[in-house]
Amino acid sequence: MRDFSGSHHYLEHMLILGTDKYPGVDDYGTYLSENGGYNNAYTDADHTNYYFEVNHDAFAGAIDRLSQLFIAPLFTQDYAEREVNAVNSELQKNLEQDNWRAWRVQNTLARPGHPAGRFTIGSSESLADIDRQELLDFHDRYYSANQMQLCLLGTAPLDSMETWTRRYFGPIENKNRPTLHFPADYLPPKQTFRLTQIEPIKQLRTLELEFSLPAFLDHYGSKPLSLIGSLIGHEGKGSLLSLLKEEDLATALGAGRGGPMFGLSPDYGKFSITVDLTPKGLEEYRRVARLCLSYIGMLRQSPYPAYHFQEEKAVAALNEIYADRGEGGGYARTLAWRLSAYPMEVVERVQFIYAREDSGAYREFLSHLRPDNMMATLVAKGLEAHTCKNESCIL
Repeated sequence: MRDFSGSHHYLEHMLILGTDKYPGVDDYGTYLSENGGYNNAYTDADHTNYYFEVNHDAFAGAIDRLSQLFIAPLFTQDYAEREVNAVNSELQKNLEQDNWRAWRVQNTLARPGHPAGRFTIGSSESLADIDRQELLDFHDRYYSANQMQLCLLGTAPLDSMETWTRRYFGPIENKNRPTLHFPADYLPPKQTFRLTQIEPIKQLRTLELEFSLPAFLDHYGSKPLSLIGSLIGHEGKGSLLSLLKEEDLATALGAGRGGPMFGLSPDYGKFSITVDLTPKGLEEYRRVARLCLSYIGMLRQSPYPAYHFQEEKAVAALNEIYADRGEGGGYARTLAWRLSAYPMEVVERVQFIYAREDSGAYREFLSHLRPDNMMATLVAKGLEAHTCKNESCIL
């Protein structure tokens, strides 16, 4: 099968346009809208997630229609050009969003062939020659029951939902497709200051320091990255941000795993520090970067922050009682993705679990926050678009 950039996103669009059982091109969406609902989907670097919301009395009919997308889609060729144009429209819309623009530039610096570097949206150019058979081949290659997760959220009795699951989703073929795995270091280590400069559309002045990480989802019980992120992002006395403000270098700072336009993968991850710069901070962005790395160095030399783990655990316990977890299609979508990454018994409350302190994992992830594993992105009006990634670039 040829490699079309954005083909998995294009397939997402084509998949809902009729099935053998419900051949009407708008049947799925019309059924949902006529019953107070909607459908949507998203395609990330390494998975696609389909979800809907509908009135409770129409739930069984909706999941019947959803399941047919994975059993016998038509991929009607008559609508191919229309959906290519729809994909291309998404691309054009995103060109005006600064977060997406920066993410796309950063992608180009990832290891070739890695999902973190893929052009996932697609365009009229990248999808120009794809045909129906290639969509069928893609569907056959990746859409297998053993690589799918399902979440049903509703008021029907559990016995009824189990019956519907077996009836409607049981026929999806298990092709025993292997689980795909990807290297953790999507940013190959390099002894240089990798810097990308981007001129935004909005009036922004930001510096992002990005570090590639190995798999971290298995550490949900000790949450080392949550601890690191909250320490680096702390805003009180003695914090990194307080120092940057004191020197008139920054107005705000955030830190943590993932980031804008970056999903969570079982194989690799990302940690980012994003600083909102003052005009002086823009001029002295290298000093800002050095101060961030110095703070990380201080964390490495300090004892494991057991006190902070207990504070975060106490806050999580309160959030589990009082926080809004979401509802409807959005919450079902979140739970379905979590099923691919966490044990089933914890997916509903994984964000609240602080089961044990783990200084070893904490120090392991801190060890990845270092200059040779870092990519810096400077965003501000008036900058010359530029990427510095050779040995002459020194922090």
